[in-house]
Amino acid sequence: MQLTHVRTHPFVASRLAAGLLELHAWVYDIKSGTIKAYDSESGYFREITRAKGNAEFPKGNCPIHDHAD
Repeated sequence: MQLTHVRTHPFVASRLAAGLLELHAWVYDIKSGTIKAYDSESGYFREITRAKGNAEFPKGNCPIHDHAD
C-alpha cells in the first residue's frame, strides 16, 4: 500500500518513468531478526537470506546497485 501511494507523487512518478529510480520495500521482524523484501513478480515479501557471506535478494529487488559511470 505504501509503495502504491509513494508512486503517485509527481517527483517519484517522473523518475520511475525515466528509469532513474527504483523502489524497495522491506519488513523487519525484530523478534526473529529476519528481513523480508517485497518481490514485485510474486506480490509477496520473501525472506532475505545469506549464502557464503553475501545477501541474496529476490530477483530484481536488490537494494544495492553498482553503477559504473
